[in-house]
Amino acid sequence: MKQTLKLADDLLLPINGITQKFAFLGRTGSGKTYGASKLAEEMLYNGAQIIVIDPMGVWYGLRLDADGKKPSGLDIPVFGGLHGDLPLTPESGALVANILVDRRISAILDVSQMIDAEINRFSTAFGDRFFQRMKSKPNAVHLFLEECQEFLPQNTMKGEERKLHVFQRIAKQGRNFGIGVSLLSQRPQEINKKALNMTEVMFAFQMTGPHERKAIESWIADKGEDLDIVGQLPKFKVGKPHVWSPQWLGISKQISILKKKTYDASATPEFGSHEAARSLTPVDVATIKEAMQETIKQIEADDPTALKREITKLRKELNAVQSTKPAPEIREREVRVITDEQMRSLNERLTDVQGITEDLSEWKVDIVALLDGKIESLEKTISVFSAAITDAKKPGTPPAVNTPARVANKQIVRPASKPVAAQPIEGITNPMQRILDAIAWLESIGIENPKQVAVAFLANYSFGGGAFNNPRGTLRSAGLVEYVGSESIRLTEEGRGFANFPDVSLTAEELQRHVLNVLPGPHQKILSVLLNKYPDPISKDECAALAGYAPGGAFNNPLGRLRSMGLVSYPQPGYVVAESLLFLE
Repeated sequence: MKQTLKLADDLLLPINGITQKFAFLGRTGSGKTYGASKLAEEMLYNGAQIIVIDPMGVWYGLRLDADGKKPSGLDIPVFGGLHGDLPLTPESGALVANILVDRRISAILDVSQMIDAEINRFSTAFGDRFFQRMKSKPNAVHLFLEECQEFLPQNTMKGEERKLHVFQRIAKQGRNFGIGVSLLSQRPQEINKKALNMTEVMFAFQMTGPHERKAIESWIADKGEDLDIVGQLPKFKVGKPHVWSPQWLGISKQISILKKKTYDASATPEFGSHEAARSLTPVDVATIKEAMQETIKQIEADDPTALKREITKLRKELNAVQSTKPAPEIREREVRVITDEQMRSLNERLTDVQGITEDLSEWKVDIVALLDGKIESLEKTISVFSAAITDAKKPGTPPAVNTPARVANKQIVRPASKPVAAQPIEGITNPMQRILDAIAWLESIGIENPKQVAVAFLANYSFGGGAFNNPRGTLRSAGLVEYVGSESIRLTEEGRGFANFPDVSLTAEELQRHVLNVLPGPHQKILSVLLNKYPDPISKDECAALAGYAPGGAFNNPLGRLRSMGLVSYPQPGYVVAESLLFLE
């Protein structure tokens, strides 16, 4: 009998749905998590591998029968959360990804007890390592993202840019390596539109808000459908979504999700109920613990300094995990030195302090790079005035006049671009054109909303000076560019008509060559080292040595500028890696 995934009496999905992209959208309590976990059940009962990233702490219900009192038969381990079999720390993302890819095991990654900054660190490291490992070991696996707007936000907060890039890449390219994705959300308007529009199957549950319904309408229009269903969404019953799949399944109909076989931990607790705490069924965690210990040993051998503290922490937590044997009875002491709530608060404060320390370290590099640019500009100005004063003191020499003709006009090196008209476009000055072309060039290599410091650098201006600020402000007033936050800039639709975009389709090798060609010597040397080492991050000290520099300003300043331009990133303190966009990923 052919394997299928049965979600409703009239909806049987083919087994290759494991590698497809789904969206489960609906208001709170409409049944979206119930429907998605029903799909997860079907995949698990068919022997498929699934991975759930759960910020809500409700997916542990897959381990229990529908009544919540006996095992479901699905021995899927839970990492982290209040019901975890194994520890999960903000720094263990890459470690867990290695284990899940190497062992091909399903898992629930419960991040519900982490604060936002910790979720960001864990999920970014996990997603990055998971995707890289799956590229070398392709296999059918389905990734469920509960509250997916946390991982694929439409509008990113500071520090979320890398996370968005990682999960966008999984959504866009993951199917090539066997990765299917389910996006769950009660706020579809907050999901990154590029990722949402890539889904092949939409389960639209009850929705009442106008913004939510508008997002569904946009998805339908993107698929080329002309349906008047959105107005009916507020009338849908719980658990009865409308399912669309214009290309893959070729269906558009309302269904009724079948009853789950496992416990619905996502159900809203009723007032007055006092449910007893449910202990999860024991799973054989010995193999996983052994795998974690092996992975820790390998990491320790490869990098004995950077992860030393994290290894020690994980070892302690692994040793503290309860075995499958009944735990001895423990009598609680009435007097406590510190409460659980106080300890949790202290841990959160410690995490915040660590995050601030990391931010300050990164800001320092940016500030040094910015000041260095201003110092260079000041030195040039002093040099011009000094030469003028020297000339003025010579007998018979008329005073030097500071005219535009005396200012060097250094030409920008750019990749091949569309021919520029013999006569400049009316109203667009040369500095304005250079800024427009710089933004267009950065966008053409995949840097959306480039930072203004990168645009100034590429246009051969010092960021923050009037030579850059004045034409940039004129462009904004004319409606040709617009600011994105306080740091970035982008072309408007009208501005694209005036900018010169590269007219060639670049390979990864050509792209890297073009990028290196527009960089000064120190930047070229450093980026060349990182391109050769990609995708592996290396320590800054090693990078400096390979580029021919000693650690210090001569190395840190160009490295900081490369980071400001979006060409490199710091995956962890003390380490640097080339960005994947330079490899057209």
